[in-house]
Amino acid sequence: MAKHMMFLRWWLLIILMTLGGFMAFKAGIFHDMWCKDATTLSFVNLAILVFFSVKCGILTWKTSSGSGELSKIETNEETGWFWSDQVLAIGMFGTVCGFLMMLDGAFGNIDFTDPLLAQTALPKMVSGISTALYTTLTGLLASILLKTQYYNLSLGVNKLREKHGK
Repeated sequence: MAKHMMFLRWWLLIILMTLGGFMAFKAGIFHDMWCKDATTLSFVNLAILVFFSVKCGILTWKTSSGSGELSKIETNEETGWFWSDQVLAIGMFGTVCGFLMMLDGAFGNIDFTDPLLAQTALPKMVSGISTALYTTLTGLLASILLKTQYYNLSLGVNKLREKHGK
């Protein structure tokens, strides 16, 4: 059992992520995100999180069982670390897009002397803020969760490297 402790840590994190995702789904957060994130970059980040979590699980299993080739695992590990940073960048890009949408809604061709026209700017501003916040949130969450998984994998790779004397 100690042989697969690293994989069990990964599995526990996946169970907790799945439970959190289910709770977010039941609370309507995904639907709200779909309706309010105009860029859909939040879902890009979530797709990257799912893909690289599965990939990390496969690598973690190979590492914990000692059945994988060390150089291939290390290469895939570096790719995982790269994408854990990229989801942050995608989130920040969505934040900038959201703020630009908000500013366009607030100041783009609006005559603030007319109260009715000023009121039409509010939904555009809210949409921009929602986009900014959802993309930031998913970028941060995806990055934290991927880095946690790949840190766990790195510990296993280091043990495997020591075992092989490299």
